Amino acid sequence: MKIIFLVSFLSVCCVGVSQTVVEQKKFKNGNIQEERVFENQKLKIVTNYYKDGSLKTREYINAGILEKYYKNGQMSYLKVNSDSSSIEESYSKKGLLILRLINNEIEFQTYEDIIKHEHKHDHHHGHHHGHHHGHQH
Repeated sequence: MKIIFLVSFLSVCCVGVSQTVVEQKKFKNGNIQEERVFENQKLKIVTNYYKDGSLKTREYINAGILEKYYKNGQMSYLKVNSDSSSIEESYSKKGLLILRLINNEIEFQTYEDIIKHEHKHDHHHGHHHGHHHGHQH
Protein backbone atom coordinates (compact mmCIF):
# COMPACT_ATOMS: atom_id res chain seq x y z
CA MET A 1 0.00 0.00 0.00
CA LYS A 2 2.71 2.45 0.97
CA ILE A 3 4.63 1.87 -2.28
CA ILE A 4 1.55 2.50 -4.46
CA PHE A 5 0.78 5.69 -2.55
CA LEU A 6 4.35 6.94 -3.02
CA VAL A 7 4.36 6.25 -6.77
CA SER A 8 1.04 8.01 -7.34
CA PHE A 9 2.22 10.96 -5.22
CA LEU A 10 5.37 11.34 -7.34
CA SER A 11 3.44 11.29 -10.62
CA VAL A 12 1.00 13.96 -9.38
CA CYS A 13 3.85 16.03 -7.96
CA CYS A 14 5.75 16.24 -11.24
CA VAL A 15 2.85 17.08 -13.60
CA GLY A 16 3.26 20.78 -12.81
CA VAL A 17 6.73 20.84 -14.41
CA SER A 18 6.56 22.00 -18.02
CA GLN A 19 8.08 19.56 -20.49
CA THR A 20 9.21 20.92 -23.87
CA VAL A 21 9.92 18.55 -26.75
CA VAL A 22 11.27 19.68 -30.12
CA GLU A 23 10.85 17.51 -33.24
CA GLN A 24 12.77 18.30 -36.42
CA LYS A 25 12.62 17.20 -40.05
CA LYS A 26 15.68 17.95 -42.16
CA PHE A 27 16.42 18.47 -45.84
CA LYS A 28 18.98 16.18 -47.50
CA ASN A 29 21.50 19.05 -47.21
CA GLY A 30 21.20 18.87 -43.39
CA ASN A 31 19.29 22.15 -42.93
CA ILE A 32 16.12 22.04 -40.86
CA GLN A 33 12.95 21.76 -42.96
CA GLU A 34 10.37 21.75 -40.17
CA GLU A 35 10.49 22.18 -36.42
CA ARG A 36 7.61 21.39 -34.04
CA VAL A 37 7.67 22.50 -30.41
CA PHE A 38 5.48 20.64 -27.93
CA GLU A 39 4.85 21.69 -24.35
CA ASN A 40 3.27 19.07 -22.10
CA GLN A 41 2.52 16.97 -25.23
CA LYS A 42 0.56 19.83 -26.86
CA LEU A 43 1.76 21.33 -30.14
CA LYS A 44 2.67 25.00 -29.55
CA ILE A 45 4.85 26.22 -32.44
CA VAL A 46 5.39 24.95 -36.00
CA THR A 47 8.26 26.50 -37.99
CA ASN A 48 9.14 25.73 -41.62
CA TYR A 49 12.32 26.73 -43.44
CA TYR A 50 13.49 27.13 -47.04
CA LYS A 51 16.23 24.73 -48.22
CA ASP A 52 18.85 27.46 -47.71
CA GLY A 53 17.93 27.59 -44.00
CA SER A 54 16.01 30.87 -44.02
CA LEU A 55 12.67 31.14 -42.25
CA LYS A 56 9.59 30.29 -44.38
CA THR A 57 6.63 30.10 -41.96
CA ARG A 58 6.01 30.13 -38.22
CA GLU A 59 2.72 29.35 -36.53
CA TYR A 60 1.98 29.90 -32.85
CA ILE A 61 -0.89 27.46 -32.39
CA ASN A 62 -2.42 28.67 -29.10
CA ALA A 63 -1.93 32.36 -29.88
CA GLY A 64 -3.57 32.00 -33.33
CA ILE A 65 -0.62 33.66 -35.09
CA LEU A 66 0.69 32.65 -38.54
CA GLU A 67 3.72 34.34 -40.12
CA LYS A 68 4.99 33.74 -43.67
CA TYR A 69 8.28 35.04 -45.07
CA TYR A 70 9.91 35.65 -48.44
CA LYS A 71 13.30 34.01 -49.09
CA ASN A 72 14.93 37.42 -48.50
CA GLY A 73 13.75 37.25 -44.86
CA GLN A 74 11.05 39.90 -45.25
CA MET A 75 7.63 39.02 -43.82
CA SER A 76 5.10 38.37 -46.60
CA TYR A 77 1.97 37.57 -44.58
CA LEU A 78 0.74 37.84 -41.01
CA LYS A 79 -2.50 36.46 -39.59
CA VAL A 80 -3.60 36.97 -35.98
CA ASN A 81 -6.76 35.25 -34.79
CA SER A 82 -8.32 35.79 -31.39
CA ASP A 83 -11.72 34.79 -30.06
CA SER A 84 -13.26 38.10 -31.12
CA SER A 85 -11.26 39.23 -34.15
CA SER A 86 -9.08 38.29 -37.09
CA ILE A 87 -6.35 40.44 -38.65
CA GLU A 88 -4.53 39.57 -41.89
CA GLU A 89 -1.73 41.57 -43.48
CA SER A 90 0.19 41.06 -46.72
CA TYR A 91 3.52 42.70 -47.46
CA SER A 92 5.63 43.31 -50.56
CA LYS A 93 9.15 41.84 -50.82
CA LYS A 94 10.43 45.28 -49.77
CA GLY A 95 8.34 45.22 -46.57
CA LEU A 96 5.58 47.62 -47.64
CA LEU A 97 2.11 46.85 -46.30
CA ILE A 98 -0.08 45.95 -49.29
CA LEU A 99 -3.30 44.78 -47.69
CA ARG A 100 -4.85 44.65 -44.22
CA LEU A 101 -8.05 42.76 -43.47
CA ILE A 102 -9.82 43.06 -40.14
CA ASN A 103 -12.57 40.49 -39.61
CA ASN A 104 -12.38 39.77 -43.38
CA GLU A 105 -13.06 43.40 -44.32
CA ILE A 106 -10.45 45.46 -46.17
CA GLU A 107 -9.14 48.24 -43.95
CA PHE A 108 -6.05 49.20 -45.96
CA GLN A 109 -4.70 48.39 -49.39
CA THR A 110 -2.15 49.89 -51.73
CA TYR A 111 -1.39 49.36 -55.37
CA GLU A 112 1.85 51.33 -55.21
CA ASP A 113 4.09 48.53 -56.49
CA ILE A 114 1.57 47.53 -59.14
CA ILE A 115 1.13 51.13 -60.33
CA LYS A 116 4.91 51.65 -60.56
CA HIS A 117 5.28 48.36 -62.43
CA GLU A 118 2.45 49.13 -64.88
CA HIS A 119 3.62 52.70 -65.42
CA LYS A 120 6.92 51.43 -66.84
CA HIS A 121 4.95 49.66 -69.59
CA ASP A 122 2.46 52.46 -70.18
CA HIS A 123 2.56 53.87 -73.74
CA HIS A 124 0.01 56.65 -73.32
CA HIS A 125 2.34 59.62 -72.96
CA GLY A 126 0.75 61.76 -75.68
CA HIS A 127 2.67 60.20 -78.55
CA HIS A 128 1.47 57.56 -80.94
CA HIS A 129 3.05 54.74 -82.88
CA GLY A 130 2.18 55.84 -86.42
CA HIS A 131 -1.25 54.25 -86.56
CA HIS A 132 -4.49 56.16 -86.31
CA HIS A 133 -7.90 55.23 -85.00
CA GLY A 134 -9.90 57.70 -87.11
CA HIS A 135 -9.15 60.69 -84.89
CA GLN A 136 -8.88 64.17 -86.42
CA HIS A 137 -5.55 65.96 -85.80
